Amino acid sequence: MMKMFFKSAALAVVSALAVCCAPRPAEVENLGAECPQWKASWIGASWMNTLWDAESYESALTALREGVRDTTLAAPEFRKVFTLDKKLRKATAYVCGLGFGELWLNGVRVGTDQLSPNETEYTSRKGLEETFVPAPGSNFSGYHVQYMSYDVTSFLHKGENMAGLFLGNGFFHTHSYRWTSSFGAPRIICQIDLEFTDGSTGCIATDQSWDVRRSPILINDMYDGEVYDATYCGAWEKAELREAPDGEMVPQLTYPDKVMEVLSPKRIEKTADGCWRVDFGDYITGWTALKHFTAPAGTVIDMVHEAECDGNGLWRYVSDGSTAEYAPRFTWYTFRYVTISGWPGELDADDIEARAVYGSMPVNSKFECSDTLINRMVHIWWRSQTDNMHVGVATDCPHREKGPYTGDGELACPMVVKTFDALSFYRKWLRDMRDCQDRETGYVPNGAPWHPGCGGGVPWGSAICIMPWECYLQYGDTSILEENFKAMCDYTDYLTSWRRSDGTCFQQIEYEGGFLDITNLGEWLSPGEDPMKDLVHTYYLWKCAGNTSAAARALGRVAEEEKYAALADDVAKAFHVHFYDAGYGHYGHLGESSASEPVEGRPVVGNGSDFFALDMGVPEDRYESVMSVVKENFKSNGGHLNTGICGSSLFFRVLCDLGEYDMVWKAISATDFPSFGWWIVQGADTTWEQWGGAASRNHPMFGGALAWLYTHLAGLRPDPEEPGYKHMIVRPCPVGDLTYAAYSVETSYGEAAVRWERSGSEFRIDVTVPEGCHASIWFPGSDTPIEAGAGKSSFRSTM
Repeated sequence: MMKMFFKSAALAVVSALAVCCAPRPAEVENLGAECPQWKASWIGASWMNTLWDAESYESALTALREGVRDTTLAAPEFRKVFTLDKKLRKATAYVCGLGFGELWLNGVRVGTDQLSPNETEYTSRKGLEETFVPAPGSNFSGYHVQYMSYDVTSFLHKGENMAGLFLGNGFFHTHSYRWTSSFGAPRIICQIDLEFTDGSTGCIATDQSWDVRRSPILINDMYDGEVYDATYCGAWEKAELREAPDGEMVPQLTYPDKVMEVLSPKRIEKTADGCWRVDFGDYITGWTALKHFTAPAGTVIDMVHEAECDGNGLWRYVSDGSTAEYAPRFTWYTFRYVTISGWPGELDADDIEARAVYGSMPVNSKFECSDTLINRMVHIWWRSQTDNMHVGVATDCPHREKGPYTGDGELACPMVVKTFDALSFYRKWLRDMRDCQDRETGYVPNGAPWHPGCGGGVPWGSAICIMPWECYLQYGDTSILEENFKAMCDYTDYLTSWRRSDGTCFQQIEYEGGFLDITNLGEWLSPGEDPMKDLVHTYYLWKCAGNTSAAARALGRVAEEEKYAALADDVAKAFHVHFYDAGYGHYGHLGESSASEPVEGRPVVGNGSDFFALDMGVPEDRYESVMSVVKENFKSNGGHLNTGICGSSLFFRVLCDLGEYDMVWKAISATDFPSFGWWIVQGADTTWEQWGGAASRNHPMFGGALAWLYTHLAGLRPDPEEPGYKHMIVRPCPVGDLTYAAYSVETSYGEAAVRWERSGSEFRIDVTVPEGCHASIWFPGSDTPIEAGAGKSSFRSTM
């Protein structure tokens, strides 16, 4: 893929120098190695020395859309010819393009990663206080820049060599001023450290001696797409030095984006207007790749990646008449269907493929049950989550916004950590959150790295207290708590600044003298009405205080453990006093409407407030009354949930803990609105933003509600006192007519697994306990666990 980079230009230089291209190794991976000493300088191109103003950008973009070549926005390609006159023992390359960079050596791309390096809060920016959703950027706590490292020994040889760099805009500089804010003109740095067999060393580093020119990539933008004109070749000039970003340079240690799947067309049809429409069978992010095709010089091929939201932008290829293979590289698209215009002749399945691109962290778990609908729910969530796992963050949606929303992330986190090997992913993303945390107040914004389009509220910033604890439970690594403990304390303390005289919490950030609703959200996108914001804010203060206390206990910080435990207790008391409505016998009342609208004319009764109270622990003397209201609302709703993104993460888990299996089964097996099953009946390939299907249909945030399938239905969860499955809690909650469920996960100790099966009156539980671990196993309805040690065990009981 992508040899077109040097085909039109740099390979010609290589040929003139009589340099042979090195064979490409089977796999070249990012080493995650630290550069011993940076000697290289940041470089850029003269035509990109300032921020593009909106008018110039729109003019160039309009010209390109109308088929007029405009090189104003062309991506730079750099080159450096150098000679090795001694035998090489080892060569290590370090490279960082802001936003994205690629290294080529002797005409061969280095690395299999895509869209590198990961997005971070690279450097300081001006004007963030005046953007669509303001943030005090001047008070951010820190900045980081990640770089890639590769062993490139096999790419180089004695004699003439050539290094090439491609620089893309990425999230460092985007045009979408509503959703993002530019950090400045793109720039790149590269250093190749050389070790020779005679013990001497050398270094090839970016500086003003490198050449640069406009590449055939005439536009690349995360929202406006990519245009490649193979007939264009810019003139070489000298690179210019660029100012170093503020961010600390650190090696990228997370799993990079890669081409993770290749999909062949499932159906190709010719449309009435002569275009071709291709169905790839699944709703993915990535790009379509043209394979070994030939078209007359000047042929313009346009691809429209179909999605329910905007954000895909252009995908255009202009042929130079040669046989070529091409795919985009500095953006991604979201699609299942692609419409192609300008294709010469017939389009065959061998001419095109779809490449699913997302973070390469491995799935390290398996889940299955006897119900195919539930299995499908897990699959569409997995697809939506991977579609939104890019550049070291999880986005809310992969097309319209591409925003690293902290709230969406914390809600999906329990499901993500139980599905993927995600510790390094969260370690990096949590550092982004700490960087964006206000160093004076402790406030954590709604997105990190900060995108000024990210709306949210208390549940969003609370990610800094929720994600570290979820990671600790799943992986048993105390360092994730150590790294984030101060930030957890600071954010919890920040929330206490919003406590009212009655002890409840209500964040009301103002902007330009008024209340800005989009920065103070509570629950979001219920199928009917949302609970009151202050009820939700108070619940999250309780949760943050509890998690911070638990983290302190795990770290042996007695004073902080006691401080935040006392705070959690005090907040819970205030919650139960203020939000319980004795007249109605439950918590909360109908609040303001969300953006979600009921479908099929069916109103949804209730607002889900009681699930926040039940998770906190309802006082015994009002429990029966509260559950009576919950059951009545459930019945009125036809056996459906009535919760938004926050309450849905509690709904199934809370009801399982309370033994309300009939309600759980009715809600999870429902196939009419509102339910996961209704989405599937509508043909969903991914989880949606709203229960009714409005707006985006590729949002993973509701998937957090499915974590109960692993922890309660299958029944495997880690013990907080011995996390990482050192002590396995096995407590299945068989619901409905399911006959079996199974979940397994790779832990640091080995595989931990449970499978239960029932037939007639017999109930069987099979467990796999890793070496050095132990398990406590409860049969349904039993109050006494069975203890098991390492190994495989099977237990039977009569129900």
